[in-house]
Amino acid sequence: MIQYIVYALVMSVLGGVINHLYTRDDKATDSGQDDDNYAVRVPKALKQVGLAMFAMGMLLFVMFFVFRISGNTSATVGHLNFFLIFALIGLLIVLWSGAWRIKVNGESLEVRRFLRKTQRLTFSEISRVKMTKKFQLVLYKGWKRVAIVDLLTDNRSRLEASLGKHGIQIEGQVE
Repeated sequence: MIQYIVYALVMSVLGGVINHLYTRDDKATDSGQDDDNYAVRVPKALKQVGLAMFAMGMLLFVMFFVFRISGNTSATVGHLNFFLIFALIGLLIVLWSGAWRIKVNGESLEVRRFLRKTQRLTFSEISRVKMTKKFQLVLYKGWKRVAIVDLLTDNRSRLEASLGKHGIQIEGQVE
């Protein structure tokens, strides 16, 4: 039983620290954006959904943990495991949505992905851009896929304009 308390406390502290760091990072990078310097990001609503999942999972974990300690036999270890896993999925969504970003600084791009090394490239290194059936932009460097930009990402229209300004055609684009 003690291990569940430790898991819940560690996940709560970790979630709070990560939320603070990403909120601070968002405030620092949002100022001073223009058509040449901006960040393409996952919508903030996705991060909020992940935070809601994390908070709900932790809240339900604590409630069922209290039920279990008080002697209620209907609250099982399976319930506790389920809510911890639910909270962990929410935490992973928050981590992923906070880490994924494409920063555009004039002539260069900086692609940050979750659990991968940051990749820096210039617009001239982009060999092609393809639009999928789901209206996702797929950026390629040579034959290697660099990033996939979803339709709902923030500043996607700025990225499309920057690609056009640098003479990069989007394959499969509906006009």
